[in-house]
Amino acid sequence: MEDKNPGFAPQHPPNSPDYPPNYGDNKPNNQNNQSEKPQNSTADAATISIVGLVLAFLLPPIGLILSIIALKRSQGANEAKGIATAGVVIGGIFSLFFLGSVIAFAEIVTKGSSWLDELNTSLSTTTTTTKDTSTLAGVQAMVADKDYFSWEFPRLNCAMTDEEYAADRTKWLNNWLDCLNNSWGTTANQDLAKIGPPALVVVATSQDIVNSQCSRNNNTDASADVTGSFCRADDTIFMYSSIMDKRSPQENLFTLFHEYAHHLQLLQGVNIDSNIFIGFLYSDYPNQRISEDEALELSKTRSELNAECAALAMFKLSGQVDTAGGEAVVRNFAKPISDHPDSARYGSASVRQRISDSVMNSSRLTMQTCNTWKWSDSELRV
Repeated sequence: MEDKNPGFAPQHPPNSPDYPPNYGDNKPNNQNNQSEKPQNSTADAATISIVGLVLAFLLPPIGLILSIIALKRSQGANEAKGIATAGVVIGGIFSLFFLGSVIAFAEIVTKGSSWLDELNTSLSTTTTTTKDTSTLAGVQAMVADKDYFSWEFPRLNCAMTDEEYAADRTKWLNNWLDCLNNSWGTTANQDLAKIGPPALVVVATSQDIVNSQCSRNNNTDASADVTGSFCRADDTIFMYSSIMDKRSPQENLFTLFHEYAHHLQLLQGVNIDSNIFIGFLYSDYPNQRISEDEALELSKTRSELNAECAALAMFKLSGQVDTAGGEAVVRNFAKPISDHPDSARYGSASVRQRISDSVMNSSRLTMQTCNTWKWSDSELRV
C-alpha cells in the first residue's frame, strides 16, 4: 500500500521501542562533571598552601608537610603552586633549625643532669663547717680552701755563693729574687701576671720604712728593727742592712723567703681575705667564741706561721740546707723567736717543731703542708 504522506517520517508512539527516549533538560552531562574535579582540587591546593605557609613559621614540620601536599595538588604555574613552593622552602629551613634546637636542648638536659649529680655529690661530701659562714671556723675553712694551698713548691736551681754575697749582698739577694720569680712562674703564672714580681729594697734600718708612705698607709707591720718586712701597698720586700750585718747569708736568705711567701699570699689575697671575712662575720654575727680583735690576731698568726713554713720549704729546695749556715738555719728553726716585737705570732717551740718535722720529712711539698688555716686555735697556741 502506498504511503499517503510522502516526505514525512513515520510517527512512532511515545512508548515505542523504536522511539529514542527524550530526556530533555535531565540529560546527564558527563563532560561538565569531569571538568569540575580539577577546579575543586586547585581550590583545595590554594587553601592548603596558605595554611602550610603560615605553619611553616609557627610549626615548621607540620607546615612543611602541608606545603608538600599543596604542591602535589596544584597544577600548572598558578598562585597556589608558588605559595606551596615557598612553604616547602621556609618549612624545610625552619624544620632544620627546629630539629637542631631539639637536639641541643636534649644535650643540655643530659649534661645538666650530670652536672647536678656532680653538684649534689660535692655538696654531700662537704662538711657543715665549710658551708657555715656564720662561725669563725667556717670563715677559716673558706680561706683554707683557696687554690693557693694546692700550689707545689718548685725546686730552686740557683747557684749563688757566699763569696758573691760578700762581694755585693744586695745583688746576691736580687739574684735570688729573680730565681724565685722564675721558679714560681709556672705554678702561679696567672696570678703573677696580674700583680707582677715584687721589688727588693735594702735600707739602713726599719725606721726608713716606718717613715715611708707604705707604713703610713698601714700596709706593713714594721715598727722595730726586725730583719725584714713586706709592703703590700707596692709589693716591695724591705731588708734592713743594720740587721743583715749581724746574720749569715743563709739567715738573710731565709728572711727573703719568708717575705716572698707574703708576696705569694698577696697573689691570691689569702691574709687579706681572711681579715675581710672576719670583719663581715663579726658585723653580721657578733656573738662568736672569741672577740673580733682576738680573731684578727689569730689570723695574723696563721699568716706568719704559713710564711715561716713556706720559707723553710723553699730553703729546703734551694740547696742551702747542706751548707754550714744552712744547717744552723734548720737546726734553729724550732727555737721560738724572742727578739721580735710580735714573737707570739711566730709560734712556740712545739708549734715550730711541728712545722719543721712536717717540712723536712715530706718528699713532696705543697702549700697544703703549710695550711695553718686548717689548724684549730688551740693548735696555734700550744
